Amino acid sequence: MTDNSQPTDEPDDAIELTLSTQIEGQAAPGTELSSFQLAAERYQLLQTLGAGAMGEVLAAQDQNLRRKVAYKQIHAQMAVHPEVLSRFVKEAQITAQLGHPNIIPIYDLETHADGKTAYTMKLIQGKTLKELIQAAREDFEHAGQARPEHSLETLLGYFLKVCDAMHYAHVRGVIHRDLKPANLMVGPYGEVYVMDWGIARLISEPEASHENLVRLIEPDQTQPLFEQTQMGKILGTPRYMSPQQAAGKNEALDGRSDLFALGLILFEMVCLKPAFQASDQLSLLKKVLKAEKETLVHPYRQPIAPELAAIIHKATARKPEARYRHVAEMADDLRRYLRGEAVLARPDNLRQKLQRWMGQHPVLSLGLLTLVLVSGVLAIGGALLTRQQAIETTRWREQQTYDLLNQMLAHTQSIDSRLIYLEGLLRGIGSQALDALEAGAPQVQTQPVYHSAGFRLQPSPYPPDLARAPAYQAPISLDQLVFHRAPGTDWQALQPFYQKLSHLAPVMRRAAIRSALPESPLPTLARQKAMIQQGELPLVWLNLGWEAGLMVTYPGSAYQPAYDPRLRPWYRVARNQRGPVWGKPYPDAQGQGLLLTCSLPLYDQQQRFVGVGALDLLLDYMAQHWLPMEHPAVTGIYLLNQAGQVVSTLRDQKPIPQPLKLNGDTLALADFGKADVIKGVQQRSSGYLNSGKQRYFFARLETLQ
Repeated sequence: MTDNSQPTDEPDDAIELTLSTQIEGQAAPGTELSSFQLAAERYQLLQTLGAGAMGEVLAAQDQNLRRKVAYKQIHAQMAVHPEVLSRFVKEAQITAQLGHPNIIPIYDLETHADGKTAYTMKLIQGKTLKELIQAAREDFEHAGQARPEHSLETLLGYFLKVCDAMHYAHVRGVIHRDLKPANLMVGPYGEVYVMDWGIARLISEPEASHENLVRLIEPDQTQPLFEQTQMGKILGTPRYMSPQQAAGKNEALDGRSDLFALGLILFEMVCLKPAFQASDQLSLLKKVLKAEKETLVHPYRQPIAPELAAIIHKATARKPEARYRHVAEMADDLRRYLRGEAVLARPDNLRQKLQRWMGQHPVLSLGLLTLVLVSGVLAIGGALLTRQQAIETTRWREQQTYDLLNQMLAHTQSIDSRLIYLEGLLRGIGSQALDALEAGAPQVQTQPVYHSAGFRLQPSPYPPDLARAPAYQAPISLDQLVFHRAPGTDWQALQPFYQKLSHLAPVMRRAAIRSALPESPLPTLARQKAMIQQGELPLVWLNLGWEAGLMVTYPGSAYQPAYDPRLRPWYRVARNQRGPVWGKPYPDAQGQGLLLTCSLPLYDQQQRFVGVGALDLLLDYMAQHWLPMEHPAVTGIYLLNQAGQVVSTLRDQKPIPQPLKLNGDTLALADFGKADVIKGVQQRSSGYLNSGKQRYFFARLETLQ
């Protein structure tokens, strides 16, 4: 349902393009680049990193920001052709609007006075996935096994990050069309980037003609023949195309075409060889059109799990409708495989379910087997029928047990996915804040700055929209950020933070709304504000704390003068970390209930720790919207911490408020009270136990470990 009652005054998440150029006094229809101006001496060009028919990429020194960047410029002889220049600009604009941690960030798009166009992006020091696969193959040749940094488990970790990035791009309406190992970069700290969006397309836009591009742009001859990006009716890299892409059905392509390419990459990671091989390009395209892949075997006789093979076959099915519905579904199946669970691509039959369960419960399985054997001995003669009935009844009960356990595991995975999505939102905010700080201070402060500590430090101290919100039981601002200085900090030293970060309020507001509406269109601005004020979101607070002693908070609110963010648990827990950290629950000072904080350490370009980003998740929201699981046999759901204490409870699918008791600074939670259940939960990641007349099923939220 779309709300057309009041148009929003902000753009939604749709990708927007402005493609045009000024060439020798004649503008291409509908576009202008005149607003892009390049400071003549800003970039000192260093060595060439790569070159092609359309342009080249160089390492460059940004003289203003004192950092190295990748500088991609179009060749002068190519820039005079509107089609080529439009394609170049479109690549930069699409990539720049895909603000995901695993998509290469674009810094700037500019043009020289002589008309030469270029854009800058993050300089990645690392290796391509193609190089890592080759290294794994060499490891097997020399040592019979892959080193840990080249192992399949490590490569699958990188691959899942690629899947997350591509699902994000597809949700934004963009397909890549040239996914291959050579376009996936892995940095020195395990960071992964999807590169080269040169032939990406908005699904909603009609396919443009590429006749002139074919004539003007030659394939990169430095790459193997089957791995060169082709232009024309058939766009992409032959070895990594989907059948529909190879057939030239460009208008009909959607995310499932990229998904097919991801399946081919997964094939190559597992088998250390490309999925399509042929002696010439025509033979290769025939194989692609029929999806005739090589045999799925490892060249060094390593076993390939049937579940993993099933995931590859489903992702690379010839018909799109036979593949996964979207990349996230494939990634979820791959995570199930890594956890040792049944996968959607190859559901367990009853015998396989029993074998998997017995492998996870060896002691109980041995006991059941012993019981069956003893019962068989005692029942010889007159009890065969009774024993058979008992076995059938046991099978039926076990089947019910397996079904409920599988449903709970899937439910837990769904919650984990939501938590991972929240981590992605926090990464996006942190990345934009760091980019703003590194982009250089504006000459004139245009955004008003509001301070905490009772808003006492300004002649006009209060944000204009400051008003009491029902959910917060306190005045908050939804249009402005509020800054808080820790005691002893210098006002003048913090001026750059005020100048560079004040514009982030809309970014943080959209992130808060996205926590409840990850894939739906953004509502109107009025509706967004109402959702925050009425407490309709899982996120309550978004904070950016800096080592310099400053904190930025959204929604804007006041803090006590003595408050120092660097001393708070949410800040301290992220020090010396390299990724998101979920802390312990604590009661909100505004009285909203228990909050669960995700903290993300922030590092500058030199990998120096500079601060922490944090978001607060309201556990009451989680209990009401995420925990309920529809099943007639479920009477209660409990969210427990590692110590076996009850964080949240549902009875008959209704949340039960937790009594909040503080013991000093520590929250006192009630014990679950079932020692045998707690012991089982602490020893295994999932399963079930009988305790008294109740059967308890449990599964671990891996994200919160």
